[in-house]
Amino acid sequence: MNKEILITDVVSNEWEMFTNTNNIGRRSSCQDQKGNFIASRAAYWNMFDEQVLSSYLKDLSNAKSNKINLAAQKYGYMMESTDPDYFKSIKHLLVPVSDKKLKLVDSIMLIYMKWEESLISSSLDNKNRVLYKQYDSKYNTSVETYMRGELTSYSEETLSLILAQFLKNVSDGENPVKNYLLTLKNYEEGSKSRNCSKNSTCSVENSNSRDKLCDDNCKNTRNGFNSNLAAHYSTGDCNHKNTSTCNVESSKSASLKRIFSLNLDLAERLADIAVKVANSIDLDVVITVVDASSNPILFKRMDNSLLCSIEISQAKAKTAVEFKADTLYLSNNESLKTLNNFSNGSTNYCFLGGGVPIKSLCGKIIGGLGISGGSVEQDCLVAEKTLKIFENSLK
Repeated sequence: MNKEILITDVVSNEWEMFTNTNNIGRRSSCQDQKGNFIASRAAYWNMFDEQVLSSYLKDLSNAKSNKINLAAQKYGYMMESTDPDYFKSIKHLLVPVSDKKLKLVDSIMLIYMKWEESLISSSLDNKNRVLYKQYDSKYNTSVETYMRGELTSYSEETLSLILAQFLKNVSDGENPVKNYLLTLKNYEEGSKSRNCSKNSTCSVENSNSRDKLCDDNCKNTRNGFNSNLAAHYSTGDCNHKNTSTCNVESSKSASLKRIFSLNLDLAERLADIAVKVANSIDLDVVITVVDASSNPILFKRMDNSLLCSIEISQAKAKTAVEFKADTLYLSNNESLKTLNNFSNGSTNYCFLGGGVPIKSLCGKIIGGLGISGGSVEQDCLVAEKTLKIFENSLK
């Protein structure tokens, strides 16, 4: 079955569930606007490959057989963040979430949110949604919470396929969210040109109603209707510049005060410092420095370092840049350890400590440093101390 047919079948099944979701108070106007729903959901599902679509189509079929409304489930899961008190009263109506599913969702969200963050201040940043869950309320649902609720309604099989695809997207330098939002933007602009009224677009601006679930067979939440219903995940947090790095970028990576890109000269300075730091603890390491696109700038291997450290050092530097986070943070977060189970043929990732992103003064990642050769603690020490000395040398 080709992708276009799969998307049509998926969205058709979703519409049936969505339009039949019951809410406290009143029916949302969005539930009667099939054209908008189909356009926005089709744009969303176009991000995914045929394997993911086929798996989710099976999820929908299984849910219908078990009389479960996945649209209602999705919005119910969101309420854990948007309305915790009410969530407690409907939690028993939701399908329990396994530890494995939670880890898969967390892993996918790490990648997805970095794609969303990369679009901040772009033409696709339409401010329809705040970005982070700390800004959730009974009347506003963030991008982070909406996508997490969306993913939690999928099966573990579908989530595993999504994570594998997203890792490949990262490796290939692709941002599927950009294409998704561009498709939505074109649809919305087309709607405006046809003189559709604001009330017919079902946008965030027009849908701040508090729709809640009360039906025992549906597990919905008012917050699902605060968007262009089909998960229009726009990067709308007006305060994002102060918070966009705090959720993922842990860390001990340096903010370089005098440079805005890495070149060979600076990479050599980093490597020389790393060698001195490693020698100070009687450790032989492999050092890799990459640029902002995770392309190698410099590779240096100390005489007695381990052969296996060659690939590990390169993978750590690449991972730190592409996931925009300290690899120690990734390895220490229980919910993200599942990422260590995934790789693809063209790229190796490593989620062990010793890989750190390097940032300019404005917080932009300009490269990465990967250290391998000792224990995780030793590799981290060398990486962190190297960056500190390097930064101080620029003052």
